[in-house]
Amino acid sequence: MTVKKLTAAFVKSAAAETGAERTVFWDSTLPGFGLAVMSSGHRSYVAQYRARGTSRRYTIGSAAKLDLDQARKRAKTILGQVAHGADPVADRRREAEADKNSLRAVCERYLQREGTKIRTADKRRATLERLVYPRFGARRIDDITRLDVVHLLDTIEDERGPAMADQTLAVLRKVMNWYAIRSNEFRTPIVPGMGRREIRDRDRVLSDDELRAVWKTAESYAGPWSQLIRFLLLTAARRTEAASMAWSELSGSEWAIPAERYKTGTEVTLPLSSAAVKVLAGRASASPSRRRRRRI
Repeated sequence: MTVKKLTAAFVKSAAAETGAERTVFWDSTLPGFGLAVMSSGHRSYVAQYRARGTSRRYTIGSAAKLDLDQARKRAKTILGQVAHGADPVADRRREAEADKNSLRAVCERYLQREGTKIRTADKRRATLERLVYPRFGARRIDDITRLDVVHLLDTIEDERGPAMADQTLAVLRKVMNWYAIRSNEFRTPIVPGMGRREIRDRDRVLSDDELRAVWKTAESYAGPWSQLIRFLLLTAARRTEAASMAWSELSGSEWAIPAERYKTGTEVTLPLSSAAVKVLAGRASASPSRRRRRRI
C-alpha cells in the first residue's frame, strides 16, 4: 500500500510503479480515498470501504474531469453513506441493472433484434417514442403494472382516439411478450379485453349490383386508379399488395407477391384470371416504357 498526501501537482505527475499495471496512491489526509494510476497513464479517483464484511472499491471519476477538491468532497460523501449502512457499489450496480431493464432499453433491444423482420418497425418506434417513453420509458419493465397500462391507454384514447390507443397497446403487447420469453420472472401486465375498440365480424358484403356499379364507376377514372380498382375487384387482393406491384413480379398469368408485402410473411404466387391480365395490359399500354418504370 502506497500512502501519500495527494496534491494537485502530484495528481498531474503521478505514474504507476515500474512493472505494475496499476498503482493506487492512498491519501494520507482522508483514509479510504485514493488515486489509481494505470500503466497507460490514465488516472482516476477511488474510494475504498468495507460493507457487510466485503471490501469494495468505488470509482469516483477520471482525474482529467474532476479536480482533487471535487473528488475529495465526493469521497467524503460516499464514505459518509457507508458509515450509515449504505453500500454505494451495490447501489450503482442495481441502478445499472435497472437501466438495462428499463422499458426503453427493452424496447430498443426488441427493435434492434426483430426490426429487420418487421415491416412496420419504424412506425412502432415512433409510437413508443411519442406516446410511451415520456410516460414510463425510464421505469423498469418489471415495475409497470396493469393499471399503468390502462391509465396510459385512457390518456391516449382521450387525446388521440381509440384507434391510436389500440395501436399503442399492440406494440406494447409485442414487446412485453418478447421480453417474457427471455425472463424467468417477468409476467406481462397486458391481458385480454384491454383494447378500446369492439371488434365485430364483417357481415356486410357488396351485392352483384353494387359490384357492377363500382366497376362501371372505375372505368370512368383515369389511370392508374381505374386499373387498380378493377384489379382489386377481380383478385380480392389487399390494396397495399396490389398498389406496390412491380412488373418483375408478373410471369404470364401468375403474380408472385413478395413476403414483405403478404399478410403471412411468406412469398405467394397467385394465378390471375384472363380479365385481370387484361386490366394489367391496359395499364401497360397507358404507361411509359416498362424498362424505365419498375412499378406498375
